[in-house]
Formats: sequence, structure tokens, C-alpha cells
Amino acid sequence: PALLVPLASAFKLTFPEQGYLGGIVYFGIAVGAPITSEFFKCANPKHVLSWTLLINMGSLLVFASVPAGWTQTLIGTRFLIGFTQATFSVYVPVWVDRFAPKDKATRWFSWLQITVPVGIMVGYLLGWIAIGLQTAPNNGGQCLGGTVGCWRLPFFFQVLLTVPVCCAVVSLPSAQLDVEAANRRRDAAAIADATPFFQSVRNYCADVATILRSFYFTMCVVVLTCMYFVLMSIQYWGTDFMIQGRSYSEHTTMLLFVMVSATAPIIGAILGGILVDKLGGFEGSVVQRSKCTGAIFVFNFVGTVFAVLTTYFPDLGIWFVVMCLWFVLFFGGMAVPALTGMYTAAIPEARLKILGSSIMLVVTSIGSYCLSPILAGYLMSRLSKEIPECKSFDPGTCPQALEQGFRWSLFMGIVAVFLMAVLWVGGG
Repeated sequence: PALLVPLASAFKLTFPEQGYLGGIVYFGIAVGAPITSEFFKCANPKHVLSWTLLINMGSLLVFASVPAGWTQTLIGTRFLIGFTQATFSVYVPVWVDRFAPKDKATRWFSWLQITVPVGIMVGYLLGWIAIGLQTAPNNGGQCLGGTVGCWRLPFFFQVLLTVPVCCAVVSLPSAQLDVEAANRRRDAAAIADATPFFQSVRNYCADVATILRSFYFTMCVVVLTCMYFVLMSIQYWGTDFMIQGRSYSEHTTMLLFVMVSATAPIIGAILGGILVDKLGGFEGSVVQRSKCTGAIFVFNFVGTVFAVLTTYFPDLGIWFVVMCLWFVLFFGGMAVPALTGMYTAAIPEARLKILGSSIMLVVTSIGSYCLSPILAGYLMSRLSKEIPECKSFDPGTCPQALEQGFRWSLFMGIVAVFLMAVLWVGGG
């Protein structure tokens, strides 16, 4: 998101193309998730994680090297990046569910959720630094004496940062990564017995149906999807909205966005995890779960109020927008760890944990992370044709269309509040 403006300029991206650039990576995750869940059943998790991480590094390297103007290659490589990220996205929540102490499970999920905003913050900071390295304002966004586009540098650096992660995974003992060794051996033996294909398929569909029949699992996943839709809107369009939509200072906007990303979701996740654990956690009796879902409803409701207010009152300036975004991410951060723990705990059988995690990942990847930027991009494109003031702007640059499209994408928070109320009442 920090590099969306220079990327759109270098590749002449329309609003829909900008949306696809942000959303296609999560479509790749959605495609990779069910495939990944099957790999984990019959192969050593350490090998699966290691190889996909290596392929991910190669995909990042290609993405950073795509020549300007090769828009389809740029977007297609993002798909491969997402596909290879699916393994960690599926496996890590299940690993936490397996190894976390029961009295600290929500806090472990909080630390897991914190890795997301920390990664976003670091990536955003690197993007901001890269833009600041431009040697002149009109040099086409080039760095290092005009030899390379500034937007490419953070992705090259991401490849370097991934190297020690890959080394760490390779060096870990397999026992510290294997969640269900016995189930994996059983599934591998079943495959070796050459069970008829359609009977595999029937078993798979039966397992999916078993998981989806869990009210708590299904509702938690749908609520998270709506919340992540708002989160992705902020992450992807927030900077563009403030810089192009409101004409705020580029460097001030990026500095404040880094601060918001670094503090709000992290503090929220920590406090939310501690508070839910103090209330008794997300497992137990119906009364206990109702207490937990009630607290999450309050977090969600307050965060949604600030989400709705974000694009209104332009006369209040950048500080009002930043304050609203901070509270949206803070209260969202308070709610997500407990919801993550709830959907994981609601999977009825231990052998179905990885499959359930992959289902959740497919739904949220497509329903929120993928569709959020794409739908907003198409809405902005349509608004650009309908708003008279947009006639004088090049495709993908109209401030009024950008602001209204961003506003509508934040309204998904209202849907999340309604569904959370259904979960709270229906769960009892």
C-alpha cells in the first residue's frame, strides 16, 4: 500500500488493476490452502514449509524484477506469491492451538495476530524509505543513480529477510513442527492403500460438512471475513485516500500510518487477549462463551463506529482521520485473537483442525482480502464515470471516486456488527 501510488504511475494502472494487484495474492492463498492441507496429511510439515518458503522467495524476486508496463506479469506473479504463503497461513493457527498452554491460549493467538501488523508496519516503513530515496522529484521514481525503480527495493529486501526465516525452519526438529504425526501417518497409509478416488472425494466432502455444521465455527469465520474486509480496505486504500483523495502531505501521511500500524492493532491484540483470558477464555460452558462473545461484540461495535466516521468531516483534517483509523485497528485487534481461538476450538475433531484452518483461510482470503480491493476498485472506476469532477482526471486518479469507494468499503463493518450480534444471541 505504501508503494501503490508509484506502482500505479509506473504501470499506468486503472482502479480495477490496482484492486487486482492487491487482491490476487489472497486468491492465490485461497487456491493454495486446500492443496496445502492435503500436503500436510501425507508429508513432513517441515519439508512442506521449507519448500514453499523457497518458492515464495523466488516469486518475490521475480515480482521485484518485472519490467515497467508488464502489468499482467506483475499481477500474475502476485498470485504465485499468495499461493506459496498458504502453507504458513494454514498451519500456524493449528500449531498454536496444539502447543499453547490452555490458560494462555488467547494470548498466544494474540502474539500470532501481532505478527500481521508488525509485518505490515515493517513493509510500509520500507516503502516509505524507498520513496524517500528518490534522487529528484521528477526522475520517474528511480533510485541508485537512476538504475532501479525505488518501488522495487522493499521487495528485494523482503527476499533477504526471508532467508534467515527459511534457515530457521530447516534447522528446527521435525517434532517441534508436527501437530498430528499419528494422523498424518494414518492418512499416508490410506493413500498407499489406493482408496478409490470418488471415495476420497466423498470423505473430504463429509469432513467439510462436519466442520461447517459447527455454528460457532461458521459464524466466527463469517464475522472475521467482514472484519478483514474493513482491515484490507484500510491497509490497501488508506494511504491513497489520504494522499490523493484528501491531498494530505505524502511524508506526513506515511509517517502517521506507520505509527498507527505499529501501535493500534498490537496494543489491541495484547489487551484483548489478556482481557478475554481474565474473563475466563473462549472455551467452556454456554454462559462462558456468551460472556466472551459479548465482549467481542462491544469491541466490534465501537470499532465500526470509528470506521464509519473515517471519511466524513474533511474539515477536521488528517488528525481526525488518523484517530479514527487508530481506533478501528485497535478495537479490531482486541476482537480478532479471541475469534481466531473460537473458530479453531469449534472444529469438532482434532484430525480436522488443519482442514478447518484451510476452510477459514479460503473464505477470508476470497471474501475479504481478495474481494475488498477488487470490488472497491471497480466501484471507484464506475464512480469516476458518474462524478462530473472526475472527467478531467486520468483513469485511476480521481480523488472523489477514491474517497467514496473507500467509504463504502468501510461500511462492511456494520455487517460484521450485525453478524456478531447473531453469534452472541444464537450461541446461547
